[in-house]
Amino acid sequence: SGDFSVRFQDMSLKGNLTDLDMKSGTGQLNILTNKFTMTGLEQFVPALQGYKVGGSAKILANWKGDLRQPDKTQQIFNLTVENGSWTNAAGQGVKNAGFSIDYSPLMLEGRDMHFDIGRSPFAADLKITGIGENPEIAAKISSAEMNPVEICDAVISLLPSDTEQTAKDTLDQIKKSLAGFFEGNEKVKDVTAGILYSGQKWQVPDFQSRFYDGTVKFQGEVDTTVLPIAYRVRGDVDGLDLDRFLSRQNPGKKLLEGSLRLGFSLEGSGWGEEAWNRSLTGRGRFTVVDGKFYFLDLPGAIEVMEPFRGLSGKLEAPNAFREIDFSWDMNSGKISTENFLVKGGDYVVDGEGTFGMDGFLNFRWDVFLNSLCASEIFPDMAGILRKEPKAYFGPITMLVSGPLGRPEIKPDPSRTEDLFQKIQKNKAKSLLYELVLD
Repeated sequence: SGDFSVRFQDMSLKGNLTDLDMKSGTGQLNILTNKFTMTGLEQFVPALQGYKVGGSAKILANWKGDLRQPDKTQQIFNLTVENGSWTNAAGQGVKNAGFSIDYSPLMLEGRDMHFDIGRSPFAADLKITGIGENPEIAAKISSAEMNPVEICDAVISLLPSDTEQTAKDTLDQIKKSLAGFFEGNEKVKDVTAGILYSGQKWQVPDFQSRFYDGTVKFQGEVDTTVLPIAYRVRGDVDGLDLDRFLSRQNPGKKLLEGSLRLGFSLEGSGWGEEAWNRSLTGRGRFTVVDGKFYFLDLPGAIEVMEPFRGLSGKLEAPNAFREIDFSWDMNSGKISTENFLVKGGDYVVDGEGTFGMDGFLNFRWDVFLNSLCASEIFPDMAGILRKEPKAYFGPITMLVSGPLGRPEIKPDPSRTEDLFQKIQKNKAKSLLYELVLD
């Protein structure tokens, strides 16, 4: 039995050894340090060389049992860190860290954890069980506001030099994708997430955040037992500002206004456009309410046809709509739909087509005009049209193709001849449809 003390730089460690049996190795060992500075410790710890460590720490530990096998003893280990930092030489990494960690052979638990990654503040709770070859991790993370691109930079900056190139490439691709998604100073706000790790699989049972004025919720899983890594995710978006999102890389160019609701389920492997074109599959529902088209002029494209001259002036709000709604499937780099629906103030669009991940559209739209609106364009049929105020006049078939920012929209020549003949013969009844819109 006895007491001892050790001084190392700014750290003073006091220890107490109780009832050590030299034959069996059983006994009890207690140690306690003062609150010491961690600045400069990286030069003494091989794993930290090349980094900078800062802040202050305090350690409390107790081992009871066979001290020749510390991992099998009854033990208590507590590490408390204040204002801690772990950065590269350029100052990128984790800063302003404060936490208290308890460790035993059965579990590691972190309480009241807070830290900044880049300039993004986080709060977290952490629990790790099965420490060793098969750890299981459970964590909860929250952040009032974070910058995903800065976080990627910070994580990449702390990668060990011997990190596999595949992992480095994946992180670089993720950063590139995030930089395109969160353009400029767009932040992710009110983040809460649960994170689980078991059997080399990461799970996110619940994630919620806000960006581009919308709320995003999802659940997901990443499987690191295969290469390229595989993932599955499903979730919902509610209230995202499409104008801000679609114009993020070119704020002066409007494409589409409206509030987005999106349900989605996706799975794939690998990261980046090539991997997504090859492996990404999914399905979901896309709805936009109270919006306006800017990337095309639907009434203007219709009124180039002689019978529809002056259509734009007859519509209550040209190119505005109450709702866009369709279900979709994704495969081979394309999103396809067979029930594309637009509800405008004076018109309805029923269509089908595809949208490629390269940004190219290829749709066929059947446009139907409200019968009262059609009666103003075709006075010779007005008597019949006005008797059916809930019916729609059409279809006027249009082809939409080309890049999203500037697609070409034109009448379908294979369908216009029949339409013109019915109009010329005043066959109003054959041009009226009762549409089911709900």
